[in-house]
Amino acid sequence: MSSSENPPTPGDSLTAMRSRFFSEALASFQASSSKFRVISTAGPTIALRTPGSRVQDEHSPSPAIPPSHRPRSLVVLDSSFNPPTNAHLRMASSAIFDTIDRSPPDLLYPHSRNVRLLLVLSINNADKAPKPAGFHERLSMMWSFARDVQQSLSVGQPGGEIGAEGLIVDIALSTLPYFHGKSQAIAEDEFYQGTEEAADQGRGQTEQVILAGYDTLIRIFDPKYYHSEEGNGMRKALGPMFDRATLRVTMRTNDQWGDATEQRQYLKSLFKPDQLKKVGADGSWESKIELVDGPTLTENVVSSTYAREAAKEGDYEKLKKLVPPRVRECLEGMGIYRD
Repeated sequence: MSSSENPPTPGDSLTAMRSRFFSEALASFQASSSKFRVISTAGPTIALRTPGSRVQDEHSPSPAIPPSHRPRSLVVLDSSFNPPTNAHLRMASSAIFDTIDRSPPDLLYPHSRNVRLLLVLSINNADKAPKPAGFHERLSMMWSFARDVQQSLSVGQPGGEIGAEGLIVDIALSTLPYFHGKSQAIAEDEFYQGTEEAADQGRGQTEQVILAGYDTLIRIFDPKYYHSEEGNGMRKALGPMFDRATLRVTMRTNDQWGDATEQRQYLKSLFKPDQLKKVGADGSWESKIELVDGPTLTENVVSSTYAREAAKEGDYEKLKKLVPPRVRECLEGMGIYRD
């Protein structure tokens, strides 16, 4: 039967369009010499309270839209998104709420313009190979995840006015494997300087709030990643990052990492004088690291591994407990992990 006799359904057309959009964006980035690029922006799905605001279709990805004003805070979730899970959703939404709560009042710019979320996919990850989902598939899931975050901030949550004003989420690619390199690339990129830069004079640089799991904290302070003949590789790499960023670490209480008390003690131990000298860290960094509670030992474990297994088996009921709604729809619609 020819394609004209069996036209694609609206859902099939949407899936193909999204796949094509991100495949082309990925190819363009890979053909360039760029180390970081914002490729898409998930704008508000409902009208903002300011006149003349545009409403963006929920499902159709759009090109990157730089902010008119430099954001005060940029929450950065750097992950393999293979796939995005409810744990990622919890990390992102709680960070957005807490960042807004700590932000001083700004009558000129509403909170949603002060805080922006950035999802970063590294295509040259230091620890993980690009499988089993291709990068273009992960980008499609990231778009769905962006919409899930926006929804979580606007429905059934304290401070739901965030969603009404419209949290903006950017999706970016990077070839840099480490947090400190990506942090620098983000800070230097023109995208977040604001298209009306003159109006932002005196606001200071954008604060980055970098999200990470406890296992990532351990890797960040592992000296093997910072080789230097002078012996100060860690200080040279992480010093500039902590000048512009805070590190928000979600604890993982399990048999491997211990309970919350043990994890807090580990962080304290990093900044004891003998350890500082051993690894070449700076004691001032301790104040730039925040440990926040994650799932407890009695809660159901949510991991990308479990989500991939459920998707491979076609168990979409189980996926409801592991991934947000729009990510689940994306997995089901595109058949990711089924092959």
